[in-house]
Amino acid sequence: MQKTAIPRWFKLLLFLISLSLLQITVLAAQKTETPPREQIGTCLGKPVYRDQIGISLELSEELQILFGYPVFSQFHQEHQAKFKPTEKEIAAAIAYYSRDESVIKDCQEIDKLTQSELEENKNQLKRSDLKPAERKRLEQKQQQLQRELKNGALKWMLLGMLEYWKFEKHLYLTQGGGRIRSMMFGEEAFDARFKWLEAQEKRGKFQITDPQLRTTFFEFWTDKNNRGYNTTSQESIQEFLEPQWQKELNADKPLTAKKP
Repeated sequence: MQKTAIPRWFKLLLFLISLSLLQITVLAAQKTETPPREQIGTCLGKPVYRDQIGISLELSEELQILFGYPVFSQFHQEHQAKFKPTEKEIAAAIAYYSRDESVIKDCQEIDKLTQSELEENKNQLKRSDLKPAERKRLEQKQQQLQRELKNGALKWMLLGMLEYWKFEKHLYLTQGGGRIRSMMFGEEAFDARFKWLEAQEKRGKFQITDPQLRTTFFEFWTDKNNRGYNTTSQESIQEFLEPQWQKELNADKPLTAKKP
């Protein structure tokens, strides 16, 4: 009988499990004393500890998760009405991106996947053994999927993209401009974010008491970080401030305002 080859990933999984069990055994044998947590700062009035720093990303980005992003998120929520796209902006963006057949095709595929996910979610809700918490989670997911299908993938994507763009544009115009950073899903107001974070630090929104960690945190918004592509090109900046879809929308305004 032919011997079945064991996949490498399976061997690795067994090794990791055995290693984890060994670590658990060693830890259990040790004296159960919990060392005091080392505080490295505060964010939005709450203490932040060294053991909260993740290991999945670069240290500078892990620090953004602990200090920077919560402050950005709070500011965005407090001024969300300012950043929500108008119906005219949404319509103009949809009209512009709909000209690209590849975009339409991709969005149709996304809609099909969302529909399949919705059907699967409905089937799970039919189970009689669901616990209340699980049923609530599935019901919330169903509502979310239904909203996505109602809007369609293109509109759903643009709603997030336009709100993100308006937020970045606001930072750029209110924090002295500077360079922008091209990312996969749009442009970041690179230098403006740096200045804004410095201002929030002075206001006490966050504090990093470890000097080295503070330096690493702000290096995320300097040339030492290789994330994305930084540019001072006036053409790129102008395109960021007024994308093509908005140019077309603005060009239509005088015509629609004209009286017959």
